[in-house]
Amino acid sequence: MIGHCGSAVTTFPSPICSCRSDRLVQEGEICELRTIDQTMQFAEQFTRAMANGEKANAAVRSAMMGITKPPLLLSIGFDRIIPAPFHVFQGLGNALIRELEQQEGCAAIAQHFFRRFGARREQFRKRDMTGNSIRKILVHASEMEHLFSTDWPIAICRTLVHLGKIQKFSKAEPLSPNDLDELEERVNDFKSFLSAQERMRVFLSKKPKAHLLLSHFVPFAREHKFLGLLDEQGDEALHSVWRRLEQLWKCMPDADQILQQLEHHFVNNWLLDTGKIDEMKQRQSDQREENDEFDQSEEETDEISLINVID
Repeated sequence: MIGHCGSAVTTFPSPICSCRSDRLVQEGEICELRTIDQTMQFAEQFTRAMANGEKANAAVRSAMMGITKPPLLLSIGFDRIIPAPFHVFQGLGNALIRELEQQEGCAAIAQHFFRRFGARREQFRKRDMTGNSIRKILVHASEMEHLFSTDWPIAICRTLVHLGKIQKFSKAEPLSPNDLDELEERVNDFKSFLSAQERMRVFLSKKPKAHLLLSHFVPFAREHKFLGLLDEQGDEALHSVWRRLEQLWKCMPDADQILQQLEHHFVNNWLLDTGKIDEMKQRQSDQREENDEFDQSEEETDEISLINVID
């Protein structure tokens, strides 16, 4: 699962394909996914280069297509890596909003519009809009276009509208065949829009996240039948869970005990998340009823046998 893309100033910024930075948004460009074997080969070459005293400069990194380390899990191919839909929309949305607010006379209008539905900024780092605020902005972007009169702000608003139409398929549920067809149609509409908007195409050509959306969203969704069912938000939530567990287990020095606790928590969470606990409770209840009926039948049989003996 990839949460962040590389910087567009690098030669090969995409984490899942070998597309060059100068061809991130190119009409008709054939994009090839990275492979495990190729990545392992480049990682070994990079390690040998460092051992031979070479510096990790741009030329060395470019020769290895930006690969410096082997994959953590060799069994997971690059076609199974989730293309980070949450960060794609948040990153592109914030980039477009920053560009809009930098236009003369647009900042106050845009900020007033965002406050209408409670959009807020992060309280740290770059003070970008939060992920949930970006979702709201993309949903309501079509209402913002008429507030501006010049071409570039209007083009930005229309780009946000296209992102909003694609965003609705990033949901925590499987995508139906009709959903997949509509997703592909929306992405193609966005590509057609960019073909007619040279300035916007150039602007997005510097964004690796735009490449993920335009080139990898549809193939991934077609292959796995979802886009936002699992995403990097769930991955990031593990950080807070781990910190809590770390405090819980810091007085437990035995690694075997920690492993046992991990297995226990995993099994319980899996049973709860999949609804298996309710199923188990129902099964236990049914079993108790069967046992009660069996015991009652045994008692009745014993009584009949006793009466027969007395007779």
